[in-house]
Amino acid sequence: MAGSPKHITKTPEPRTNPPLPVKLQIKIDEVLVKLEDNGASEFTIKEIKKDLTKFAKNTNIDSPDEIKTYIKKLQVSDPYKARLCTSYGAYCRHHKLFWEKPHYNRESKNFKVPTTQRIDQLIASCHSQKLALMLRISKHGLRPIEVTRLTPENIDFDQNTISPVTAKKGAPRTLKIEQLLTDSLKQFINDHKIKPKQRLFPIASRSFSHEFQLVRNRIAQNTNDQTIKQIRLYDFRHHFGTETYRKTQSVPFTAYQLGHRSWKNTKVYVDLEAILNQCEEDYDVAIATTKEEAIKLLTKGYVYQNLEYDGAKLFKKRK
Repeated sequence: MAGSPKHITKTPEPRTNPPLPVKLQIKIDEVLVKLEDNGASEFTIKEIKKDLTKFAKNTNIDSPDEIKTYIKKLQVSDPYKARLCTSYGAYCRHHKLFWEKPHYNRESKNFKVPTTQRIDQLIASCHSQKLALMLRISKHGLRPIEVTRLTPENIDFDQNTISPVTAKKGAPRTLKIEQLLTDSLKQFINDHKIKPKQRLFPIASRSFSHEFQLVRNRIAQNTNDQTIKQIRLYDFRHHFGTETYRKTQSVPFTAYQLGHRSWKNTKVYVDLEAILNQCEEDYDVAIATTKEEAIKLLTKGYVYQNLEYDGAKLFKKRK
């Protein structure tokens, strides 16, 4: 209709989080740079940055008393509050603030150890060659972040070993791997033209975990087995720890293989192995009447149970 005014729809401006004052941002960035210089992981730095930014936007970040009150009033779990306290502790150490850290319990998480069969099923179901290779490496006890940090320089192709860059201030270690995995790694490096100092898998550990969860959930749906969803990427390491202790019955060796500086951290695998031994339905049992049969069982992962009957020795291994 002539002369009618045009209807104009105004597009609302997108909502954005206002930036922090420059001085505050600089003070936070100084903490993050210090953490990076001291070897903190990319994930740790990201989490601390998020926490410190939250403090700066909601209270006086330079007042430990106000921060303590702010954390106390938050309607969140104690483990989360404990993490916030740790993040603020990094800020206080750098800026020389006195911080009497409040105590919040970090609840220990129970975890289940997947069977070798389950782990192999997850690896075999990967459509991505890269993800399958990363999981095969994880099966040797590497933390997810250690897998994502690997470079060709960490692999000895002649000795079939991997020496990962440790995480969580762990002890250095060298792990034996099978020839088939060595060959796969060599082929992957050649196919992708990866240089000696370049990362094999240049993704964040959180992305690695997310890709694994997609595969895991797909298998759970296809097999109608929801228990598979309980398996976490970190459980590959737990499986390695319990299997290593089961085969060797050596806490020092298991601690070395896991990169633990303290044997206290290894004790959980000793306790787990004892619990698993009570679940006989999860074990295959075999006997050997000759030295050759015993050797054959040992090479297949069976463990001698110090039991004999009519000259036959009893062995078993987890399914």
